[in-house]
Amino acid sequence: MSTKVATRNQAVLEAAVALASERGFRRYSRADVAQRAGVADGSVNNSYGTMNGLHDAVMQTAVERQLVPIVAAGLAERHPAACAAPQGLKDSALASLAA
Repeated sequence: MSTKVATRNQAVLEAAVALASERGFRRYSRADVAQRAGVADGSVNNSYGTMNGLHDAVMQTAVERQLVPIVAAGLAERHPAACAAPQGLKDSALASLAA
């Protein structure tokens, strides 16, 4: 993978994570992500294949970065990456849902 492609993919992921943090785990569109990342809509597909692929990458990143609100949304919908998160993170995410 070229540096240009890797940089674009990272920009798309960062834009999607930021939007998920602001709006909710699945409350953003391909166009929203593309605009935030400064790329064409098709670049989102080129980076992650489908919106489901992008959502999977967002959830994995949320688990790695311990982004509790996103992980909580993932647990609510039984996303595999959220369900496989460390127990302490899951506990914090579940507590945030109960609050």
